Amino acid sequence: MNWELLGDFNWELLGNFFAALVGILNPVGKIAVWSELAGDLPPPVRFRLALWNCLIAAGLLLLFLWQGQSILSFFGIQLPAFKVGGGALLFITAVSLFEGKVKENFHLPQEGKSGPNPPSMPQSPVQSGLAWITSFFRGHRVPAEKEKSRSSSELEAQHLLPHTIVPMAVPLLAGPGTLTIAILFGLRAESRGEFLQLSGVLLLSLFFVLGLLSVGPWLERRVGKSLLSALMRIFALLLAGIAAQLILEGLEPVISGVAL
Repeated sequence: MNWELLGDFNWELLGNFFAALVGILNPVGKIAVWSELAGDLPPPVRFRLALWNCLIAAGLLLLFLWQGQSILSFFGIQLPAFKVGGGALLFITAVSLFEGKVKENFHLPQEGKSGPNPPSMPQSPVQSGLAWITSFFRGHRVPAEKEKSRSSSELEAQHLLPHTIVPMAVPLLAGPGTLTIAILFGLRAESRGEFLQLSGVLLLSLFFVLGLLSVGPWLERRVGKSLLSALMRIFALLLAGIAAQLILEGLEPVISGVAL
């Protein structure tokens, strides 16, 4: 790798970006939410779902880091309006988390309604795309015996992924707060090297989240579901506060104009 592309490290910029991302992501709070979403799924299924959700969130955040301002400009959306709309969506998610209705409100299959071998049904575009990506990385020379012995956990993960992208990947991981932070720090980057550095910090933050989600089953056994449920509601309150803050920041120009 040509390390010269990274240029000189702006440690202050990178440190602020990492602190802002981890603060908004709140990975400890995500454990309780993920426990509620994943339910009693086997650990391999939970890990695959967590991995795919983190990858999807990483793709969205990287896109907004590099081209966020251009995307908003293309659609004629100003940053304050993005904060208000995203904050409203985040607030709805916070309410669902606080009431413990994540699965009902986001159409996630309940325990006992989906087994290791879900019924055959037409694939959604997301599922078809994931199947194509999986086959691409596996190559075309996979032995027939190995293909036939694909684990039921992998099949179940593919079946459940479209149901967990919302709310896990969006808006809990790649939500209005993190997307706004990505846009703002992207505007502060002055060179391609700094963009690459910020991208590395972003991926490191989501890898940290993935690691904590992976130990969720162990933590659940240690502390119990009741404590995790309480933590989820505390996180929901904090999430509602973040949503309100984003809405107020978005409305600040309007409020200032009225006051004048």
